Amino acid sequence: MTRYTGIGAMALTLLLCGCGPKGDPGAAPGGDAAKPAPAAKTAQKWISLFDGRLLGDWAVVEKNAFDMHGQVEVKDGTIVMKTGMSFTGIVWESAFPKTNYEIEAEGTRLNGVDIFLGITFPVGGSHVTLVCGGWGDSVVGLSSIDDLNASDNEYVVIRGFDNKKWVKARVRVTDEQILVWLDGKKIIEVPVKKHKFTVYEELLDIRPLGFFTWETEGAIRNIRYRELSKEEAQAK
Repeated sequence: MTRYTGIGAMALTLLLCGCGPKGDPGAAPGGDAAKPAPAAKTAQKWISLFDGRLLGDWAVVEKNAFDMHGQVEVKDGTIVMKTGMSFTGIVWESAFPKTNYEIEAEGTRLNGVDIFLGITFPVGGSHVTLVCGGWGDSVVGLSSIDDLNASDNEYVVIRGFDNKKWVKARVRVTDEQILVWLDGKKIIEVPVKKHKFTVYEELLDIRPLGFFTWETEGAIRNIRYRELSKEEAQAK
């Protein structure tokens, strides 16, 4: 008992005198000073592709499958695409990234029972199309993956939509994957390197970026995109 009491008293004396080991109180184990965590890179800003007043760099597609398109007009802050025979669409005529980006838009079906929000977009050196409300208001999906359309490939989502109700779609494209959200819920996740991506021949004229309807009247608004930071593009 006397031995252990003496050692304890000595340790207490050293502690009170400040005679313990010197060094940075924030040092990591092993004596190396702890390095501050790198600051997170700020996410890239969203860039609007439609100001709610003019088509701007959007052009109405008028040839081939779109030669009997419906009227396209800007109305109440939206781009309205009237029912065509069979396609009505617009194409972006300015620069747009091929990968590592997000695009977002809101769409609604005004009349009809089919595709009210179709988006063709780049995937690296290829393109693919997001279809909302296809096949008689029953399908959301990507056309085409490995030559299979949105209703036939493994990433099909069965869902209908109410007319005159707005839906927000967000698409993220990186070198590794395509992600799709509807109204904030992730519904599609496709690994890029495992698949081939193509678009219907009828939709070649709305590359690299375009919106369309099929035998349906629809409207779109709040179109915007942003490029991803390196960290975002590499995130799983």
